[in-house]
Amino acid sequence: MTLIERLRWAAEPVPGRSSLFLWGGMAAFLAGAALLLQDDIPVALQFLVYLAMVAGWIAGACGVVGYVRWLFRQNANEAGKGDRP
Repeated sequence: MTLIERLRWAAEPVPGRSSLFLWGGMAAFLAGAALLLQDDIPVALQFLVYLAMVAGWIAGACGVVGYVRWLFRQNANEAGKGDRP
């Protein structure tokens, strides 16, 4: 599975998976930010924490995209059902 296929899978409109990616990405990003606030961190560890923060941000963004796609799909389905007698 290529990187673009993995990103498409992560951004699919599945509500449980999307919220998991959103909250997990946010947790990874905030944990990395909290770790970087410490005073004495080696440069190599800082680089790894930055990578983890970027990965968390990307995962959170995929979660948001998937959730918004699911939300719009739900609203469109409900609007389509409301027009029929």
